[in-house]
Amino acid sequence: MKSIKVLAVLVVIFLADNLDGAPYGPPFPVTATWFSWERFTQVEWDSTFDEFKTIGGATIFTTGEYFNHGTKEDIMNDPMVNQCKFDGTYCVDDIETKLKKIGIEIELWAWYDYQEEYGLKLLSCLNVDQSYQIYHLIYNATVLKLGPDASCNFSKGDKAFVTFTMFNMTKGEPHVAMLDSAHKNKLDVWMTLPKLDTTKLPQDESNRMMLNQAYTRFTKIVLDDHQSRLFGQYPNLIGYYFDSDAGILPEIGRLMPKNSKTKTALPSLAQWYLDSAIAMQKMVAKMSKKFAITVQVDVNRYITSGFVSFCIVLIIIKAPFE
Repeated sequence: MKSIKVLAVLVVIFLADNLDGAPYGPPFPVTATWFSWERFTQVEWDSTFDEFKTIGGATIFTTGEYFNHGTKEDIMNDPMVNQCKFDGTYCVDDIETKLKKIGIEIELWAWYDYQEEYGLKLLSCLNVDQSYQIYHLIYNATVLKLGPDASCNFSKGDKAFVTFTMFNMTKGEPHVAMLDSAHKNKLDVWMTLPKLDTTKLPQDESNRMMLNQAYTRFTKIVLDDHQSRLFGQYPNLIGYYFDSDAGILPEIGRLMPKNSKTKTALPSLAQWYLDSAIAMQKMVAKMSKKFAITVQVDVNRYITSGFVSFCIVLIIIKAPFE
């Protein structure tokens, strides 16, 4: 049975819905919390972090976005991807046509909207990847092979999945602005890995395995991009947070019989979470970064003004899974 070595259980997370009129600061020090990534200038981040440091803040976690997946019809109905159109041709149709011409079949479509200005790592398969600029919007269509061979050596008959990402040049790069401000303020940063909505996992085992492979390979090139663009400049980017299903983790220990050596002891959803966490942790560890997973604890508390929801307990993984 695989086991998890735990370095520490971190800090209660403080999430206030409305603190207007409340005494300044909570009745306990807050050293870490989540921040929405949707602040687009360093001025916004500086102001936010100044307030955070006043109440003891030292570590930030940025919220993540979903790695969405589905059919061609599904991706065409997404408002982000639907804007990618030139000369009357949708980008989805364009990449599909180009891949068909060289005999590549698209098995899965995916899209991920995190407003990151990725480098060339997301377009590493130059023979098949595509980039589109539609006015102020830059779209990347990343083509990755499915199956045992993850190389860029595509052949006729190969199956692939295509992931669309978008960057809005008029808004700017919020993650770099955040990292600049956090570095200046001497704050440690954890970025959230792409998330998967477990309520939308395929019921069929083979399709779920295909999705897991697509998700893992896409997350790997996102990490490769970060290593290339961010690691050297921002040593305060200390780790990554896996947030794909907080509610499943407590059930893993409860549902697996003691001394069990078979994966069949776990329900499929819990097994998916465990397998995905192991895969993510190994990738992050190879880049010498820390890794965190989460369990969600339903605890509510009222304070002077407004409702406060907390807490989410973080489990930091120091050693590799065994």
